[in-house]
Amino acid sequence: AEAIELLSRASSLAPHAGIVQYHLGQTYSASGQFPAAVEAYRRAIALDATLFEAWQNLGVALERSGDLASAVQCMTQACALRPESADVR
Repeated sequence: AEAIELLSRASSLAPHAGIVQYHLGQTYSASGQFPAAVEAYRRAIALDATLFEAWQNLGVALERSGDLASAVQCMTQACALRPESADVR
């Protein structure tokens, strides 16, 4: 809970930093808050569409939320960004 609060504050201070949103998504995912993680990862991607990890983790969060079709789309995008990664195959 403290990490989410700190990252939310960091997000307010640096609203155009996709990496902050990515880390917020990771924190939400780690606490099982997948809908909130999905939103944070989507904000991260909107700010920086080249964040491979954000695409990958968005796919995982969507899958855990039950949205398999969107999860596959995100993993496809992650694979396009880093085709050598075994994590998205």
